[in-house]
Amino acid sequence: MARRDLPPLNALRAFEVAARHQSFIAAADELNVSAGAVSRYVKLLEQGLGVQLFRRSASGVSLTNDGAKYASKLNDIFGQIEAATSDVRGADHSPVLVVSTSPMFMKRCLLSRLDRFRNLNPAIELRLDFHHGQIPSVRTGVDVYVMHSDGDHPGFELAELFGEDLFPVCSPRLVQGRELPLSPSDLIKHKLLHDIYMESDWRDWLAAVGVDMPLDPGLRFALYDVVIQAAVDGLGVAMGHSAFVSDELASGTLVVPNPTRIRSRDRFYIATLPGATRSRKVRAFRDWMLKEFQQKM
Repeated sequence: MARRDLPPLNALRAFEVAARHQSFIAAADELNVSAGAVSRYVKLLEQGLGVQLFRRSASGVSLTNDGAKYASKLNDIFGQIEAATSDVRGADHSPVLVVSTSPMFMKRCLLSRLDRFRNLNPAIELRLDFHHGQIPSVRTGVDVYVMHSDGDHPGFELAELFGEDLFPVCSPRLVQGRELPLSPSDLIKHKLLHDIYMESDWRDWLAAVGVDMPLDPGLRFALYDVVIQAAVDGLGVAMGHSAFVSDELASGTLVVPNPTRIRSRDRFYIATLPGATRSRKVRAFRDWMLKEFQQKM
């Protein structure tokens, strides 16, 4: 029987990505379109459904109850499409294993370890893919994802790798001549550096130290690597992630102007689509990652 009452696929995709990120800007970056295009697709979907999916305000967007329910179901559906596609292609007959991570995780956490996996599994051909943001979109051909998130992802099977601490970092030049540690109120007089995919970092830290004031918009970047480089260059204060800034702290290119640490609400997970671990190569990589990171982080 023909299905005539389905919304446009592009609109569904734009909504699913925007819902995962809770941001039209972040969704636009992932989909390689403009934020205006994402907004138009979502509006088209809302008009077609006769339901408001997002609440819009000057500070951003948030899902309505209807939007959250719809997003959860769409996430499952796109996951099923990916799994079905892999099955049809006979993915496990190929020696290729495609792993998608953020560029920062690959650079700071995974790259130096990959030779150990390859030595243990010489028959598996690793290919590395990158995604931006905490929650990657489901991509055809990707076998394993490394996510940095709160772990609430219907449609994925998750195994926790490790958590991390958050604390402010900056160039020593920025606080030259100042007595450390800086108080939180003195610290936030400097320009704050933000990763658009980790908007809660500064809010959580300031709440933990008892600062209740509007968050400085500062400078905003779509790559955490650029956030850290901006801090090294003395452009402001960044929120340091313990998994990512050890080299800069050891070399002295970054210092900790206030020692208060909080536990991040997000953790690192290895994620697969339902049924993917039936594949030997997927199981091999997942099990190696768990052993590698749970013992050494």
